[in-house]
Amino acid sequence: LASWAKHQRFLKKQGRLSPERIAALDEIGFVWTGEGARWDKLYKELLRFRSEHGHTRIPTKHRELYRWTSQQRKALRNLAKKGGQGATSLTNGDADRLFKLESLLAED
Repeated sequence: LASWAKHQRFLKKQGRLSPERIAALDEIGFVWTGEGARWDKLYKELLRFRSEHGHTRIPTKHRELYRWTSQQRKALRNLAKKGGQGATSLTNGDADRLFKLESLLAED
């Protein structure tokens, strides 16, 4: 599956993926970038951590999750300072992802 997904990304980058295929993959939530896959992985880790511990204050010993959560909080603060302006300049659904996280991170 991973090699197929990588191939779809390659074809899209080369302009060789049909608009219909792109639309179909978008519709099922296909992640077009490696960073998007990383975001999804860490989001799931955050949900798991919250389920186990009842909060999202990640200890520094969980380095990757701690850094990622800190970056997401910073991005949300920056977006809030702009009054939501700039959300449209975020790519790959980053704005939607940040808004998805907002209430989760605001609890702490």
